[in-house]
Amino acid sequence: MKILLAVLVLASPLAHAQTLFNLKLPAFALVGGTYNSITNVPVPTNTTARILSFLTTANVTGGTLTVTFAGSPAFPIDIATQEFLNIPILGPCTVGVSINAASAAAAGIILVELQPVNTAVNPGGTMIQPTGFTTSLALQTSTNLTTWSTLTNTIWGKTNTARFFRMSQTIP
Repeated sequence: MKILLAVLVLASPLAHAQTLFNLKLPAFALVGGTYNSITNVPVPTNTTARILSFLTTANVTGGTLTVTFAGSPAFPIDIATQEFLNIPILGPCTVGVSINAASAAAAGIILVELQPVNTAVNPGGTMIQPTGFTTSLALQTSTNLTTWSTLTNTIWGKTNTARFFRMSQTIP
């Protein structure tokens, strides 16, 4: 599950949301005598993706990172080179990772950064559901910017405590 958060900040309407998430490669399946794991990360329009780190266990024997744009063949990159780290990829596209291993006990973790680009500032605080994704939205509040509570219809009276609000968008 990927969680996107947009904090409503009245003092700084020019802030852009950045999303970081760890992507654990799914369970390895035995295919033709080799254990394989494949996963894909869709990169929405006007968003750059960067792979910040890519870690695997010792029993990973190889693999490929691919970038696919609609109507184009996939661009393969050997994961052993690590040359793909920190290179921005502009969506819409799909970044795929396929790794091979000597046993099903192998594991891989990728830290991915998604950053919106070429977007106009929207002072209304609008959140956008990316095309092709299901999503849920929740209004949240906090008095300390650390502990957040999801709200339903609520009215607050006068208070001596500052209250902060944010919208949380979850994309499963």
